[in-house]
Amino acid sequence: MDWFNWFHWFDSFDSLTHRTNPTNKTDLTVKQSRVGTAHRRQTEGRAMNESQEIKVGQMAQISREITSADLSLFAAATGDFNPVHFDPVYAAGTFFKERIAHGMIAAGLISGVIGMKLPGPGTVYVQQTLNFLAPVRINDVVTVKVEVVELLEKNRVRLKTTVVKQDGVTAVDGEALVTAPKKR
Repeated sequence: MDWFNWFHWFDSFDSLTHRTNPTNKTDLTVKQSRVGTAHRRQTEGRAMNESQEIKVGQMAQISREITSADLSLFAAATGDFNPVHFDPVYAAGTFFKERIAHGMIAAGLISGVIGMKLPGPGTVYVQQTLNFLAPVRINDVVTVKVEVVELLEKNRVRLKTTVVKQDGVTAVDGEALVTAPKKR
C-alpha cells in the first residue's frame, strides 16, 4: 500500500467530520473507530497508584485483539511495509502461510503495560529482551503479562514479560529492566 492510498484508507477509517452548528461555526467531530474502542479496552483497569509500593510477584496484564488496522497504523508509523504483513499471496508462500502481525506490535503492547500499569506512568525503559516464539495473526487476541521478578537499587525493577495468544501459545517472552518512578 503506497502512502497516498494509506492516507485515503486512514481518512475513511478514522476521519474528521465537518458539521455546521446553529451559530454557523464549523465543528470538528471525530468519528468513533475501532482504534478508540481498542484503546479503551486496552487501558481498562487502573494504573498503579504512585504511592503504592512495588513488590516481587506483582503482576499486571491487558488483553487485546490484533486487527488489520493495527498493522497499517504500525507500518505507517515505522515504514515497515514488509509483504508478509500486507500481501496475502506473498504471505501464503512463506512458512506462516498467511499474513502475520509485526512482532514489534506485541513488543509495543508490553511497553504499554509497563508504562501505564506496572510500574506505571513515569517508568523509563533501560533494557528489553524479546524472544519471538510464535506468530501473532490478524484477529488473534493476545494477553500481555508483566511480572516483577526483582527489585534493584536506584529504583530499577526487573520484569518478566510475556505475550500469550488466545489458544495458550506463548508468542513472545522476554525480560525488561526499567527505572520505576519515585514514590511521591
